[in-house]
Amino acid sequence: MSDRIVDAHGVLHEAVALLTQSLMDRRVCIDEEEAKDIAEAVLIDTWREFAGSTIYVRRTIENLIPDRDRRLYADYRAGVPIVELVRRYKLSDSWVYRVIKRVEKIGAPEQQGLFE
Repeated sequence: MSDRIVDAHGVLHEAVALLTQSLMDRRVCIDEEEAKDIAEAVLIDTWREFAGSTIYVRRTIENLIPDRDRRLYADYRAGVPIVELVRRYKLSDSWVYRVIKRVEKIGAPEQQGLFE
């Protein structure tokens, strides 16, 4: 465990920015202000629940790949045709190829995800 002192205020602002951007990147039908409001609400709820606790988040590559993308890639590796992946995951074919390329670039983990 690190002995460094963390600026909690700065970390919270950074977390709000990251959550806001994540909501916007996922093409959720909300504007940036609503995404920021949701991000702040999630962080406040998290803070209330875990204030005073020590939380460890392991740093592993598989945490960088969303569950949907991990499943899509597993299906692809199992031989499911792109046309079927498009239908199954309700994505365009170019988006399916993008997911496959991104997962291969990160390194396709066969391990469990963050919440499994």
